Amino acid sequence: MSDSFKNVFAQGVAAFEQGNYDEAAAFLKQAKSMNTDDSRVFRVLGNCLRLLGKVDEAISVYREGLQIKYDLNTHQRLINTLNYSDEPPSLVALEHKKWAEAYTNHYVLKYKLSLKPRSKHLKIRIGYVSPDFNAHPVAYFLLPIIQNHNKDIFEIFCYANINQEDGVTHQFKLAADRWIDIRHMSTVQLFDQIQQDAIDILIDVAGLTSGNRLDVFALRAAPVQVTYLGYPGTTGLKTMDYRLVDSISDPQNVSDEWHSEKLYRLPDCFLCFRLPPENLKINDAPCQSNSFVTFGTFNKISKITDRTIALWVQILQAVPDSKFVLKGRGFEKKVEQNRIKKRFASAGLEQIDRLVLYGFSPKRSEHLLLYNELDIALDTFPYNGTTTTMQAIFMGVPVIALDGKSHVARVSQSILSAIGANELVAMDEEDYFLKAVHLANDKERIAHYKKELRSMLEDSPIRNEMNFIANLEEAYRRMLREKQLRIW
Repeated sequence: MSDSFKNVFAQGVAAFEQGNYDEAAAFLKQAKSMNTDDSRVFRVLGNCLRLLGKVDEAISVYREGLQIKYDLNTHQRLINTLNYSDEPPSLVALEHKKWAEAYTNHYVLKYKLSLKPRSKHLKIRIGYVSPDFNAHPVAYFLLPIIQNHNKDIFEIFCYANINQEDGVTHQFKLAADRWIDIRHMSTVQLFDQIQQDAIDILIDVAGLTSGNRLDVFALRAAPVQVTYLGYPGTTGLKTMDYRLVDSISDPQNVSDEWHSEKLYRLPDCFLCFRLPPENLKINDAPCQSNSFVTFGTFNKISKITDRTIALWVQILQAVPDSKFVLKGRGFEKKVEQNRIKKRFASAGLEQIDRLVLYGFSPKRSEHLLLYNELDIALDTFPYNGTTTTMQAIFMGVPVIALDGKSHVARVSQSILSAIGANELVAMDEEDYFLKAVHLANDKERIAHYKKELRSMLEDSPIRNEMNFIANLEEAYRRMLREKQLRIW
């Protein structure tokens, strides 16, 4: 490996870590031309291109790297990026299964571990494995589950792979029967710990996101293994028995073939959302006092594809003087602001001052109150919002969403259906355009949503925590019965 390559690659990595993705991409492309044997170049360049919104180019780079030298990490990055692409769900699922086979073979060959006879215990033991037992969006959905389990029947173990503890972590600790810090546990140590705890059902809450511990799932650490919540697709693992979804996020006889897991469809929505404790006021719709309509999205930058921007620009052009608010981590940086403005300009937006940009808000209340600046939220596609969709509704902002083919593109539809707002779901891009434009021209309807959406959410199955938990616990019992395991 030449010194010149090392220098160029190091400059690319440094620029990437500083968030200067355009500069990083230039260095990394140069490094790739100098050395095609180092898989790190393809992985970092692919990551860089994805963050620039160049999803298809990122996918090509990852695949090129995998052809030269197979690497599990690069393959996982490819899979994550496919969730942002328009590739058919069947091909995305196939890629997951290819990765899972290589991943499983790696761990099975390295560790010869197997389930041991479990000690007898009175309650059903559920283990949740997650890197997000803290102030992370997943906690909005996971904490009410951990807190509301029936402790007369279930014993709850939290296997925490978190780097930073906070006040939310403390709430998880109080709710769990057992809290196990697994940050520094090896595969064997964690496998043995789960065996020692005699877990009946082990829940993966990360999927193929960072901080996952799919290693122990690949080795079959528990008799029943389930993936849920933290990832919008299959793990591809043959040892993962079930995935928790609903009939809208994953329609019957449609999504099943794209999963290695058996899909267990919960009644209503697959999500249970804990409303923020702050008593936040919903203001009147801005268009009531402004002479223009304000669209916006608070989804993270990586979900904003060029295809999505192109449609948003068409909507802005069809609604005179309208503005578009973008909020996300990164927009506090000038380089990120210039980049997104350039992308909108390339899509045909001439008056860039119609964009309003906000960066990261350290306080949740500040973040949520900024929704008061929106009349209409436009969801990203194909990768929908989840927490952002919930938060917009909570703050009285209607969300226009696009009906997609796979789970990642149907989450907002599941949420909107659960609260009784199916009319906001578009069947195709033309319908998305028309729904956005028609709503923008109907101030009375916007005002109606401002007054009613929070109540619609509050009265929906998404907010009925006890009913959701009852359905979830019945799902766990059925899984045990299907596996012919003892029912307590």
